[in-house]
Amino acid sequence: MARVEGMSELEGNKATAVFGRLRKRKEIDRVYAVGVRIRGASILLAAAPGLVNGETRLALAVGKKYHKSAVTRNRLKRIFRAASKQCGWTGPALDIVLSPLKLGVPYRQESSGQE
Repeated sequence: MARVEGMSELEGNKATAVFGRLRKRKEIDRVYAVGVRIRGASILLAAAPGLVNGETRLALAVGKKYHKSAVTRNRLKRIFRAASKQCGWTGPALDIVLSPLKLGVPYRQESSGQE
């Protein structure tokens, strides 16, 4: 397991267990259709009430339209996964889709965690 800087291994395990994953295209489409969208400086967040009882699930949608290189897309996914693990979400069960936008904003873990 990869260690996140500034977190002990025990805390990292605890934080990782918070989010499940939205895996199917149908589930992600439901979030876009039913949920609300919030646009930040560098990300688009779509959220809908969760279907799995008591579990918040997360999907990362990084399209080729804005980020041509697979290396860049994978890097963005790693940054957003690390930021979501560190946030310590304790709210209601939601299905969330995060999508980074290309606006000339440099992506860093600190900036993604602030939004």
